Amino acid sequence: MGPYRRDPVSQHASGVEVYEGAESVLLPCQASVSVSEGSKVTWSREDLRDSSIHARLLSGDDLTRQNQRYRNRTLMKTDALITGDLSLTLRKPNIFDSGNYTCTVRRSGVDLSSTEVQLKIKTLTPHTGQSCRSEVRAVGTGQRSQL
Repeated sequence: MGPYRRDPVSQHASGVEVYEGAESVLLPCQASVSVSEGSKVTWSREDLRDSSIHARLLSGDDLTRQNQRYRNRTLMKTDALITGDLSLTLRKPNIFDSGNYTCTVRRSGVDLSSTEVQLKIKTLTPHTGQSCRSEVRAVGTGQRSQL
């Protein structure tokens, strides 16, 4: 490696909105670098004392440092490091889950890429006689899907 240190690839923040009470929400992250043996993907929230939300190695999940608030509520695809789809599913999102999440790819202790996703949990309005169907919207894309 030369005398110049390459900065990790950093993707611009994307945003996701979901109503509290939804079954789950998907935080998108696509690998922008080659993910290989020895790589680790970590989802984190820097505003929390225990910032680790979910970590995955090629061999499987590493939840030893996971924030207790997220225990049994996070999921990544088993082939995430092979396909490059590093998205995180968060089950039963609640108002306290609102915040900025960072998806980081590391190899040998060096950050290779980082993607930030802002999650906004919206509270349901009082009963208005309308359907209380949950809706997820990827901010900026206009894509919607009904849960």
